[in-house]
Amino acid sequence: MSGRFFFFNIFGEEFLWRGYIQPRQEVLNKKWTWLVHGSFWAVWHLPMGLDLIYSAIPIFFILPAVVQVRKNTAVAIVVHFVFGAFGFLGLALGLVH
Repeated sequence: MSGRFFFFNIFGEEFLWRGYIQPRQEVLNKKWTWLVHGSFWAVWHLPMGLDLIYSAIPIFFILPAVVQVRKNTAVAIVVHFVFGAFGFLGLALGLVH
């Protein structure tokens, strides 16, 4: 169960945020899309706690910037997969509550 959740969480979130929402934001926000998009993505993660928000602030803005410049979500999927794996592993091992 958790493997499917991990897969759909990472890929679903990337396809929704970087594949669907971000291109539409680029029409409105132009070169500032990475900042607007990253801010909304950070707010999306608020239910996970402020510790996550503080530790992931660079990722919230770097991933949208990379996708915006490269016009490719593959890098974002890989980075989100790696960082997400640490979180899911911590939960599975009981290191994070």
